[in-house]
Amino acid sequence: MTHLIIKKKNEVFVTIDSEQYVYHELSDHFTFEVPGAKFMPQYRNKYWDGKIRLYDMRKNEIYTGLVDRVISFCNRKGYTYEFEGSKFYGLPLEENEMISPEGVTDYVKSISKHKPRPYQIMGIHDALRHNRKLLLSPTASGKSLMIYAITRYHVEHNPIFQLLFIKYTFVLLLSMIEAKRANNTNFYRSNNLKLQIIRSLLSILESGFFVLSFKHLSLANAHSIGALAPIIIVALSVFILNERVSIKTWIAIFIGFIGVLIIIRPTSDVFSVNSFIPLLAAFFLGLYLDQIKQKKS
Repeated sequence: MTHLIIKKKNEVFVTIDSEQYVYHELSDHFTFEVPGAKFMPQYRNKYWDGKIRLYDMRKNEIYTGLVDRVISFCNRKGYTYEFEGSKFYGLPLEENEMISPEGVTDYVKSISKHKPRPYQIMGIHDALRHNRKLLLSPTASGKSLMIYAITRYHVEHNPIFQLLFIKYTFVLLLSMIEAKRANNTNFYRSNNLKLQIIRSLLSILESGFFVLSFKHLSLANAHSIGALAPIIIVALSVFILNERVSIKTWIAIFIGFIGVLIIIRPTSDVFSVNSFIPLLAAFFLGLYLDQIKQKKS
């Protein structure tokens, strides 16, 4: 007899079919107290008990990203589990069997002149093989290379539109959640719809060109050209906002740009035709930020 049947509800949640006592055990296992909760207004006003429950007993569902933790729970309890496929979303836990540590090592070496560390290879491998993975990488651990490798792989194997759709859908959901939390009723209104649409398009173009540059340029070269953004922003502000920029400001920006080049150390490929891709991204970023500043002023 199978104790748990796990099925993908959508890309966010999985549902669990089991006995009632298992539901209670899952709820206890995936419930934890928030440190310092007793000092929070919601707790002091008795609106909240200070606990976060990752497993929803009302709907018998949990986040898809926690399926591996559910499996660990089953192994500790001695429970058997079974995955049930979904017509539209597939299995709850899928692996890309084409991804191997050796293949990831060769891939990273082909796109970077820096020798990857073992934990970087492990992180990139897990993220690509399992399609979704939470990676904890502290400061100065080399996470930029990991992000670049993962992003470049998906850019090479997926349409840019699909990647941008995922990014902005996620940002929209976060914004809606924050608006609801802050009870911001003006979130869905715009005083200037035309300007709002223009700024949105500029943001999409900036992100699209910058992500696309990873497919054709190394991380160092893409970021070196992207570092021109402050210069472009200031230059555009002269024409769009009619601002006066002092010589000291230009010198400070130029010195900052030189400092970025010294740190990143781009290669000779930075002078190729593909360099126009991140340059366009920097240009659209400049237009986007100047539009925001123009609205505020």
